[in-house]
Amino acid sequence: MELNLKAVKFAKQNGVKICLDCGGRDDVIPDELLKDLDFLSPNETELLRIVDQDIDLDHQIQKLLDSYPNLTVLLKLGEKGCTIYNKDFKLS
Repeated sequence: MELNLKAVKFAKQNGVKICLDCGGRDDVIPDELLKDLDFLSPNETELLRIVDQDIDLDHQIQKLLDSYPNLTVLLKLGEKGCTIYNKDFKLS
């Protein structure tokens, strides 16, 4: 995870937009990384790991956006497609 943090810091300092696909790891994503992301792309299971609560999806996303208001979340829903959220809208 330390390499990810360094890469995100470097990208942010150079004006690059940053997207994290949450797949492939089961550990918690640190606040230090989340606060610098522009886009986050979890599936429903990965989202539970990030917000650490068993509440409905819209509330999970709202909690995440309350903590990281500059974030755009691309929630992957398998066969149902995806939903994009940010502080201003929800697009399904």
